[in-house]
Amino acid sequence: MLVLTRRPGEEVLVPDLGISLKILAINGNQVCVGLTAPRVVRFFRGEVWARVQKPSVGLPIPEPTKNGQLVRKLRASPSVIPTGGQEEC
Repeated sequence: MLVLTRRPGEEVLVPDLGISLKILAINGNQVCVGLTAPRVVRFFRGEVWARVQKPSVGLPIPEPTKNGQLVRKLRASPSVIPTGGQEEC
């Protein structure tokens, strides 16, 4: 695990995959993070992913894509768009 110290307004980039993580605000013990990525990249909060993984939910889990295929897919993806609702920080 890579551990970084960031201040509000600073970013962490994964340029090979077109992913950006920006620290928007820090309020007490909460950090407001903005994520941008190509459309094919899905983000989940940890507790949501745990529920999605359960078979009783009935949501299909995609088969893993080989690393090279994923990188090609991400690079070919159209512009970066927000993938969820905007919550106030």
